[in-house]
Order: sequence, then structure tokens, then C-alpha cells
Amino acid sequence: MFLRALVASGLVASATAARRIPRDLSIRQNSNTSSHTIELSATLWGSRFHAPVTIGGETFNLLVDTGSSDTFVIEDDFSCETPSGFSDSLISVDQEACGYADDEYELGDSNSFQLIRNESFQVIYGAGIARGLMGLEDIRLGDVTVTDQRFGLVNWSTPMNLGSSGVLGLAYPVITNAWELNGTIDEESLTYQGENNPYTPLFVNMARRGLVSPYFSLALNRLDSDHETGHGGYMVLGGLPDVGTSGNYTVVPAEYYDDAPYRTPNGTRLRSYWATTVERINYGDNGAYTDSYQTIVDTGAPLSSVPTTVAEEYNALFSPPGTWSNIQQAYLVQCDSKPPKFSVTLGGTTFDTNSADLILHAGDDSVCISAITHPLQVGVDEGDSANTTDLYILGASFLKGVVSVFDFGESEMRFAVRDESAAPVLEMLGRAQLVVLVAVVAVFQTVF
Repeated sequence: MFLRALVASGLVASATAARRIPRDLSIRQNSNTSSHTIELSATLWGSRFHAPVTIGGETFNLLVDTGSSDTFVIEDDFSCETPSGFSDSLISVDQEACGYADDEYELGDSNSFQLIRNESFQVIYGAGIARGLMGLEDIRLGDVTVTDQRFGLVNWSTPMNLGSSGVLGLAYPVITNAWELNGTIDEESLTYQGENNPYTPLFVNMARRGLVSPYFSLALNRLDSDHETGHGGYMVLGGLPDVGTSGNYTVVPAEYYDDAPYRTPNGTRLRSYWATTVERINYGDNGAYTDSYQTIVDTGAPLSSVPTTVAEEYNALFSPPGTWSNIQQAYLVQCDSKPPKFSVTLGGTTFDTNSADLILHAGDDSVCISAITHPLQVGVDEGDSANTTDLYILGASFLKGVVSVFDFGESEMRFAVRDESAAPVLEMLGRAQLVVLVAVVAVFQTVF
């Protein structure tokens, strides 16, 4: 059963460590660039979406993740370690236990790899921890190649269950995870070590060098419940996918995330997550939640994390009611249940979630997972695990019903309902004629 793997795939990166503020990374506006369409693959019953990325001449499928900023790939001889269960110590396990794909980067096969000395790649996700080298490589995404791009080469990991060879992070630069290190890593420590040195991630580098317009869009496909893998949809660099939409785009600003209040030395605020405000939630026949809150849009998360009250009341509407699992950190429901209605309002537009996206299948016909779950608890101060905050997410269950646009140049997100989504409701509240695009990613921005 792959239920645990489904839930663990959320990759919102930890924002607990002190970070340097990077230099200004202004983006070059270039009207002469063309768009580049990339076909995605979907795995784990349509819960994860992967893009082909060529690193040093070899192509890997990497998880498309708007909830983080780093691009990393797993090394062929990496070490997989997991807590022993009886103490705080770690034990080595077979590589298969970490849940990566079989395609791995072989350091000796590339003539273009350049090691960045005295730096380490270290990232702590909700799904696990990965560490390794920082290097430079020529990296191609779509038909666009960035020469001498910084990336992480992971040689040590805890179980991630990504089903890919690594991650394609698509968020803001400030929370990239290169760490200056004047010594060796203490492998028994599960915290960040050294001093953070943010860098320009792959897509931002493309835009900064004028290779593409400074936005990308996503149209994620849903798979039939009996298909574990299939066509995952499209990612378009500097353009929109050729899929049908209903209505116009709703535009919302890419907000400064309140729980990651990064600033430059002169006090200018910096963006971290692709964050926006949920104005309202409707669920069931007459349930409503009207207190607005910030959320991030995260393609790396199959579930949507909402206020606890909503999660409890929503999942109680299943027949029989969904049951909370501490192990899965999700609600278990019967696969043949009829899910209650669920919608969110963003930018004055109400988006219904397709019923097919409200129950996640995982190869078991009797036990499935509700796509609506509790908020994540994340630490907000280094060294103080008791200081936590609720993290709200709009994940893939929401994004499959829309075309989403993540625009670094305009610091905004846009959403348009896909035609194939089931009868979405477009309630225009106030001035909006547009349909909302929200971008979720746990990454930090440099000043654009």
C-alpha cells in the first residue's frame, strides 16, 4: 500500500534557519523569447508530476515543485538512512527505502560538472531530509539550457518517497539551500549546518539571462483511479498551455508570506512562498468558513491543508465519516464514497474542486485518502522546536482543476478553470473578472 508515500510527498521546505540576504537578482524582460512546452508524467495514481530535466547530458525525471526552490538530483551511490525507531540514532537501509527513481547521476560520467568547494547542499522538507554536494552543471529544461547552473547532488537522504530522481524547485531564490561549511557534516544531526548562501535557482536564472519570459504555467492532468502512471499534463516556460479554459484568468498578488518575514539589509520585504489569501471555503451542502488566511500553492503536495475546523467538519461528511490516521497524517475514507463538495474563493472567484480530485487512490480498492487535511505544523525559529505555526496549502488536488500561472516578473499568480473540470462555479465577487492563479512554493525571493 502506498498511502504513506502519497501523504509524504509535500515538499514545502523548512524556513527555520537563519539566512543571508542575496544580492539583487533583477529579471530581464525580453520580448523576443519564445515559449517552451514540456510534457509532464504523472505517478502514484496522479499525485505527483515530473518533468524531464537534462543535467550534464543525462535526462532525469524530477518532481515539479512550486513549494521549494532547489533543483537536485540523487547520486548513484547515495546513502539512505532512517531513524531506528528505538532511539535518536540513524540506521542505513537499502536505497529503495528512500523512494527515488532508478535513474541516478553518476559523477564520473560528466565532463562538465564543477564542484563548489566549502559548500554543502542541505534541505529539510516536510517529506524528509536530503544532503550532498553543491555543483555547477549545464542544465536543460524544455529547449532552454542554462550553463553553469548551481544544483544539489544528493549523496545522503532519509526516505522521501518521491518516485523521481530528485526535485525541480520553482520558487523564489532566498530559501535555496546552499550552505557554507568549513568542516564536515555531522550526519547524526538533522538540523542545518553552516551558513546559508542563497543562489539563483534554475527558472529564475533562465528569466534573469533573458532566455524566457519571467513566468511559467502548469496544466496538471488527473488520471483514472485505476491508473498508477500516465500523462501528467504540461508545463510551459514563458507561455500558456494549449488546453481549454472556462472564463478569464483571476489574478492575485504573490504575497509576502507573513510567517517568513525576510528583508534586505535596508528593510525591503522579500517574497518567499508563492502565497495568496483564501477568502472563503464552502464545503458540503451548507458548510462555510469565512475567516481569510494565507495559503501557499504547492504542486509537490497532493493534499490541501486547511484550517483544522474545516478539515474535521468536511471529513465528517463522508459516509461513513473519514477517520484520522496519525500514521498517515490524513483522513482515511472508503474509495467508493461520494465526496462532499469543496470550494475555495481566491481573488473574488470561487473554484470548485472536482469530485474526482477529492479522494486519492493508492492501489488499494478499500482504503483511500481524503484530499482535505489538517494544516502542517512547522517551526519558525531556529533551535526552538516549540515555536511552530500552521502551514496551509493548496495542493495538486486543487491545481488539477485549473491552469495556473506563476509570474515572477509581475509578482502575481493567475488561475483559469479548465474546461474538463466538473462544472466549476465562477462567482465573481466585486471587481474581479479574472480567474485566479495561485502559485505555491516554499522558496525565497530575491528582489525583482
